[in-house]
Amino acid sequence: MGTSGAFGGSTTQGWRAVAESISQDQQGDEPTDGTEDDGSPPAEQSPVTGSELAALIAQALQKDDPSLKPRFAPTAANGDSGLSLGKLLGNPRLTGTTKGRTASSRREIVASTGRAGRAIGAGYALAGGNATGLASYGLDLGTLQGSSKFDQIFAIMDAVGVGNAGPDDIALRATLVQALDSILDGSDDAAVPEATLRDLVAGYAVQLFAIEIDALIQAGKLELIHRDRYLDQLSEVIRIDSAQLDVSGAQITAPLQFEHAAQQLMRGTLVIVARGGGE
Repeated sequence: MGTSGAFGGSTTQGWRAVAESISQDQQGDEPTDGTEDDGSPPAEQSPVTGSELAALIAQALQKDDPSLKPRFAPTAANGDSGLSLGKLLGNPRLTGTTKGRTASSRREIVASTGRAGRAIGAGYALAGGNATGLASYGLDLGTLQGSSKFDQIFAIMDAVGVGNAGPDDIALRATLVQALDSILDGSDDAAVPEATLRDLVAGYAVQLFAIEIDALIQAGKLELIHRDRYLDQLSEVIRIDSAQLDVSGAQITAPLQFEHAAQQLMRGTLVIVARGGGE
């Protein structure tokens, strides 16, 4: 499960577009003597915006995992994504389970996100002392209640098959640990499962984008000094765009619902980011 490496150095068209955009942006940061080689004033070059760069990365990720391509056609108007979790889950054509990598996939982002959704469902079952609910995830309430919170979190992730083979998996596990910790602590931030799922997906998306930025640095296509600036911009874009997904009234409770909801939220988040937000 998962991936064995980062993909930012890929020569596919999507990742070439990302690298070229960053290269042009860095050139715009370089000091000059104020003239071109022919003595004329330099042409004005607008820096790449966070939304533009995020859109390019999201588009490249959709090509890395074809199952990320949405099976819906949202419309944007006045900052509204036109998407709601209830609407997506209510249409059976949109909720096919993705088991893993297909012949044309380079990554398993949707499948991994679905497993993370199941982990969140198990976390809520444990926090609520729901033995029957936990059993549907292959977990025993008595055993977990006798374990430390750290062991509970990792038992949940292992039970639902969250991998640890590569950067994508490691990023997902790190994001999940934070989410499950909040659920098991009874934090107010984790009071609404649907909102918790949306935040989890946004956090995972931020980590996926960070993987690509780091891969570009390792490939010599981005200077380390610019890393934090890009990541801050990308994180802000993802958080704002994912918030456009309406999760009210979805009422997810069963393992398969948690899985499908997480997958649809990832698809929805990336399709909004890929089109440049709700502008």
